[in-house]
Order: sequence, then structure tokens, then C-alpha cells
Amino acid sequence: MQDGMGRGIGYLRLSVTRECPMRCIYCRPAHLRMFSNKHDLTADEIVMLVQHLAHRHGVKKVRLTGGEPTARRDLVTIIKRLAAIDQIDELAMTTNGLTLSRDAARFVDAGLGRVNVSLDSLDPVRFKRLTGVDGLSRLLAGIAAAQERG
Repeated sequence: MQDGMGRGIGYLRLSVTRECPMRCIYCRPAHLRMFSNKHDLTADEIVMLVQHLAHRHGVKKVRLTGGEPTARRDLVTIIKRLAAIDQIDELAMTTNGLTLSRDAARFVDAGLGRVNVSLDSLDPVRFKRLTGVDGLSRLLAGIAAAQERG
């Protein structure tokens, strides 16, 4: 697969849900309504899409995003199934980190290789103002848990 300039595309950034527990001022301002997740791809559809892109178009790297991917109840299953695709060399996720302290081990055990955590501020007041949640301590605990799991 190539872009308009003839460069190879081997990387897929895939939003697995619109849901997110945060109300970041740059992403979901308070005046906007929450989106329904009824149109999110199913786990089977996600796996079929990635298999197709890997087998037929050379995709080797996948990054799961959202919304907030950890809002999906079947995320561990999705990770496990995507990690089992032979052509996928790297499986990563971008997250707000609020649940990483609870779930990092499960994600790694399922096959997640990398995580990118969005950190808006180390100042708790500013963090809450930017994200709409009082979650800096949970996010920092999530980063520590991810580091412990390698």
C-alpha cells in the first residue's frame, strides 16, 4: 500500500471506540454531546480489517486509539487476537492512562508491546482543568505500572 507520493504505508492507527471518560477541552468540550458507540467496529470486524491490511497490503504496525481504547470491555481479547496475526510486528496503544495501573499486566500478557500515555500536565489543578477529571495520580500510577511491566 502506498500514499499519494509513492511511499509505503505499513502503519495503521485504528480507533477502537469513541468513548472516553475524560472531557478534555481540546477534544470533547463540555458543550458537545457524547457520541454513541453503537457504530464502533466489533472485535471480529477489527480483526478482519487488520488481517486484510496485514496480509494484502503490508501493514506491520498497529496502534490502537480512541476515544479511549481502554473503555472497550473486550480490549484484552482484541489485543490478543491482533497480536496473533503473524505479519504484525508491533502492537501499540495510545491511552489516557487512567486504568493502566489495573490493566497493564493484562495488556502485556495479551501481547501489547508499547503504550503511549497522554499526559497534559503534572500540575494537578491544571490537569483537571484540561481533562475535566481529577485523575493525575491514577495516570501516574498507570505509567509506573506500565514501566514495571516493561
